[in-house]
Amino acid sequence: MSLKTSTLGTGAFLKSEGPGHISRDTITIASGAGVVLAGTVLGKVTASGKYVPYNDDGTDDGSRTAAAILLADVDATSSDTTAVGITRLAEVWTDRIIWGAGVTTNTEKTNGLADLAANLVIAR
Repeated sequence: MSLKTSTLGTGAFLKSEGPGHISRDTITIASGAGVVLAGTVLGKVTASGKYVPYNDDGTDDGSRTAAAILLADVDATSSDTTAVGITRLAEVWTDRIIWGAGVTTNTEKTNGLADLAANLVIAR
């Protein structure tokens, strides 16, 4: 028998969000980002306006600033993919958000959470 793993799923990281869809924006995940799971913290590449997994140590192209959290799983392995991101006015469960491979220290996570808090996305 094979072992199967699953993610928490769409929006499972959300504790609360603003009324209606005020917390959500349609965003584009950049081609080459791969399979990105719901709850992944994203940075916005300044030149393209597209989102990639946040990387506090990455290239200073905008992706070093956390700007959104992905609502649902997407596959952007070979093409840009339209998705929904939580970009403002929300509370999230700290232990349910996902950090990209480039985020390995508590300092990097603290920096990302501070970036999100500036947009009133608060981790609890």
